[in-house]
Amino acid sequence: MLAASATSHGEGVPQLFDSDNVLDVEIRGALWSLVQGKQEREEYPVVISAGGHDFEIKARARGNSRLRLCRFPPLRLDFTGAATAGTVFEGLGRVRMVTHCNRSNARSEDAGLNEFAAYRLFNALTENSYRVRLLRVNYRDSDERLKGLDKPYYGFVMEPDSHLEERLTSRDLDVTGVVYRRLDQAQVALMTVFQYMIGNPDWSLVAGDGEDECCHNVRLFDTGDSWLTIPYDFDLSGLVNARYRTSDKLVQSRRRVYLGLCKAAREDVASAVRQIVVRKDALLRIAGEIPSVDEKARSRRVKYLDGFFAEAADEERLVARFERRCL
Repeated sequence: MLAASATSHGEGVPQLFDSDNVLDVEIRGALWSLVQGKQEREEYPVVISAGGHDFEIKARARGNSRLRLCRFPPLRLDFTGAATAGTVFEGLGRVRMVTHCNRSNARSEDAGLNEFAAYRLFNALTENSYRVRLLRVNYRDSDERLKGLDKPYYGFVMEPDSHLEERLTSRDLDVTGVVYRRLDQAQVALMTVFQYMIGNPDWSLVAGDGEDECCHNVRLFDTGDSWLTIPYDFDLSGLVNARYRTSDKLVQSRRRVYLGLCKAAREDVASAVRQIVVRKDALLRIAGEIPSVDEKARSRRVKYLDGFFAEAADEERLVARFERRCL
């Protein structure tokens, strides 16, 4: 069984993310048409079945790099208006789904499972994180043209922003830049060290190329007292080890790089390292319990994560390195 998330929810938040069990679902519809028209992000009616219930919803392709690189793109599932009362999907609304990317490719599917693991690892460190639910999906293409759907594929869905707002009693911020003094200092330090732990170079506290809102792969939530930095999209991290076509040598090497700001207090960064190290056994257990298609992928996942703890065994040296390499 997967390690349970350390979070709780308030009234109105869906039950989908309360369980750590794999949810078996079936998605039926014109999937070939959806995939062929992925760049247009056109919505298609589909039926999703789970727990003996059928739900008529809408689905469309989503994403940025994965929209281009994946033969089967990530999806946005829209439950708005569906009769979900009393079911696992109650009150869900629009939800982001990460898919297997490329059919009949164990490494591609394992990359998705590794990204799921990254979310669960951050869940174990703080409730200020996106909750996720692992799915095992049977796809049925009514167009009868999409190949490679003769077996179930792993995927996962992410907690919607609106439910994260409710759970954390916060407000999603749409701003063009960070006011650093407004950030929750403990949270941003924890997020920064976590990103280093999983070897993720694809994030920033400023907007990325072509983006008009802060920040790149980090959402800001205002609690009234401070701004929380909550990361997402870990697919280019060393832990995930996705086989995407990229010329970025850092991504290819899986080398860890520290992207924290020099404004961070040494004490906050050191505290974040200790907060992670004290959870070492639990984090390694989570990494080992999450399934994989190729069993070697699971052992590589644990080994990569353990590499961080080897570095963190000398806290003083690691924090000093962070100070030398901060932005």
